[in-house]
Amino acid sequence: TQAFSTAALPYALSDVSVSFYTSATGLRYPGLIPYVSPSQINVQIPWELLPLVQQGLTTVLVQVNVGDEPGVLYQLPLAQYSPGIFQYYDSTQAKYFADAWDATRGYWVTTANPARINDTIQVYANGLGPVNNQPASGAVTGASVTTIAIPTVTIGGVSLGAVSSGMTQGYVGVYEVDVKITSATPTSP
Repeated sequence: TQAFSTAALPYALSDVSVSFYTSATGLRYPGLIPYVSPSQINVQIPWELLPLVQQGLTTVLVQVNVGDEPGVLYQLPLAQYSPGIFQYYDSTQAKYFADAWDATRGYWVTTANPARINDTIQVYANGLGPVNNQPASGAVTGASVTTIAIPTVTIGGVSLGAVSSGMTQGYVGVYEVDVKITSATPTSP
């Protein structure tokens, strides 16, 4: 088990690498790896595949290599948007929660610390698609990286407009969607 400890994501970690292939270009695109363990590999799909997806590419072949041993090729579906909210484990409550920070009050949103009306919540996610000022694949995100499409956030069946949506400065591949809790929004997580 190993997590990256450099400013940018490496192409290999613990002698594991991941490659993406497409017949559209005949090229190999290396994945960038933040974490590996015996049962899990986290990999960032390189930004270089985004223009191909925008031109209609819907699948890519992925291969995991350990040392000099190439793995089997698997077909992986691709989409321009595939949003997913990160989660974290709160050991004091023995539960998983959405990775949501109450920026107004300064705490993680949980059942013990629910969001309140008029609070601004920062929701951390991935898969929110193209951005302005796109960082290099695997690089730490700089300032003013915003999503081209603004996501809709739904809490308890109530649709909210995002206050802002972009990538989190100082992190690699993490999106942040800021929403304001309104009086019409259920306040329990």
